[in-house]
Amino acid sequence: MNRFVYLLGILVLLSGVAAFGDSVSITGNITQPNANPPASNSGLDAIQLGDAYSVNLTFTGGLTVAGMYTLTGGGTFNDFSVGASESYTGGTFTSFADGSFSVQLCLASCNTGNELDLNFKIPFASRNGQNVSASSVPNLTPFDLLEDDGATDIQGTVKTYSYNAAATVPEPTSFLLLGSGLAGLAIRRFRR
Repeated sequence: MNRFVYLLGILVLLSGVAAFGDSVSITGNITQPNANPPASNSGLDAIQLGDAYSVNLTFTGGLTVAGMYTLTGGGTFNDFSVGASESYTGGTFTSFADGSFSVQLCLASCNTGNELDLNFKIPFASRNGQNVSASSVPNLTPFDLLEDDGATDIQGTVKTYSYNAAATVPEPTSFLLLGSGLAGLAIRRFRR
């Protein structure tokens, strides 16, 4: 019986592997640095016209179908040329069947004027690809970083999109079942 539990634990461990924390990286260039009053995050004031930036998004699960994905890990904005960055606590990542994507990252909460918005288009078949060229969506700003209730407004282009599948990790229940099986075997050997 204990060997059965042990084998069952191993099978569950092997089958109970779950994807965790897939990510997307988006790059582009700044077309409008902050020309308004100083930002709360003073690093944003150093951003210059033409600077390269990247936005990294983290979420659970892969991009298998069009739909809305919750950014469980939030996201980060980085302009490495001036050392400017901003971290976001959450948001949404929406994938449309025509290859359009819409991203809204939130600071403390998603309210107008304290968010980062991205709108771009890639071939839908490339949604799990690396360094895919992105194009703009007509009538939508490709990249818009708003802070301080909209007083800080930084805009840019979207150039590339890259999807990164996370390493798989076992679920906690798999470890529990494997541990039970190993404990059962240890008790059996101790009794002999």
